[in-house]
Amino acid sequence: MSSETPHPNTNASPSLIAGHAKFAKGYAEETLGNVTGSKEWQESGKKDASAGIEEMKVPPPLSSPISLQF
Repeated sequence: MSSETPHPNTNASPSLIAGHAKFAKGYAEETLGNVTGSKEWQESGKKDASAGIEEMKVPPPLSSPISLQF
């Protein structure tokens, strides 16, 4: 018998998770560019990190429509 406890992050929206992943990828690319001196990697990383930040700003969709009864 196992009791299942819901994971605390199950309500995180896919865009928030994807935004974090995109930001991390961009940050890693920019760091790699800084280490190697590659301007292309630096610019690509900055672009991806910015896109990730913008994606995280998108509000999550409502899980269910709000119904008002009068």
